[in-house]
Amino acid sequence: MKTLTIRWQRLLNENDQTCPRCGETGETIKTAFEKLKKPLAELNIEVELNQEALDFSTFTKDPLQSNCIWINGKLVEEWIGDVASRARVAIPAACYRTQRKKGCCHGCVVEIDGEQKFACATVPVNGMNIVLNRADLQTIRKKNLVEYNEGIKSGNFCKCSVSGSSDCSC
Repeated sequence: MKTLTIRWQRLLNENDQTCPRCGETGETIKTAFEKLKKPLAELNIEVELNQEALDFSTFTKDPLQSNCIWINGKLVEEWIGDVASRARVAIPAACYRTQRKKGCCHGCVVEIDGEQKFACATVPVNGMNIVLNRADLQTIRKKNLVEYNEGIKSGNFCKCSVSGSSDCSC
């Protein structure tokens, strides 16, 4: 039997809690994991979910390691990017493209199964109903990206509720 390994790494505080954005990522990963188990088992593929805590000391040395997801050793952004590129779909990701932490610009907001989510922090699963190009979502993305750019210029953006960091590092 082959194995598909999903690894999620996030910063935890002293109470083993993470920020809301990382928590939402975790819930999405768990949902995807549960949805994948049965259909992949039928193909003789076992799905394994590894959740790893990132300690604050490691986080301060390399904040970009928090809220990262790997699928079989490949960062999920590379998977999403590959899928979007092949479909010729452009999803705004200003923070990712400027090598800041993914999700802090909120520019990649989409609707997935009726809920607004960030494309960069969502594991794609077959059967998801994803809405990208709708007027209200485009308006939200534009507003978020303007606020993000203003925040960068003023040095005031992305306050993380776990680390207290303001550099998009959680």
